[in-house]
Amino acid sequence: MSMSKIPVDEEGELFISGLTTAVEQSTSEFDRVVSVHTRSVEHNVSDEQAYSWYDIETHSHTYSYRSFERAADEVCSALEAGERILLHDGGEGMDEAVSVALAVVGRLKRFSRVEAMQYVHYYRIPDSYPSVSFLRFADRYLRKA
Repeated sequence: MSMSKIPVDEEGELFISGLTTAVEQSTSEFDRVVSVHTRSVEHNVSDEQAYSWYDIETHSHTYSYRSFERAADEVCSALEAGERILLHDGGEGMDEAVSVALAVVGRLKRFSRVEAMQYVHYYRIPDSYPSVSFLRFADRYLRKA
């Protein structure tokens, strides 16, 4: 699956993709690339771009809320600063990246998690349904907003 643009009200732009797209396509059009999975794509990011890697699902299949929160905070701040961001996960951009995006959209647009999920699904085709663990992280993140 290719990239999907998720409109936000901030000056910046948010795009979601999976690992294959983040590795095989140029990322030069982005100010920042954020990886939210066990695999990094740092080799496909230039020195002029900001790059962050958050392993929100560890190799032992445990999940890290702290990493999720840091990723969402970074994406929110970057969007507010007007950056163009690629947010990707290790699959097809349908689990970790979508859950972080819905947390970000929920916070910036003041949506509930359900409203944010509907909004992200409208722009991310085919519909992407994050795991229950990541949906709980999004709920927790939005409660602290």
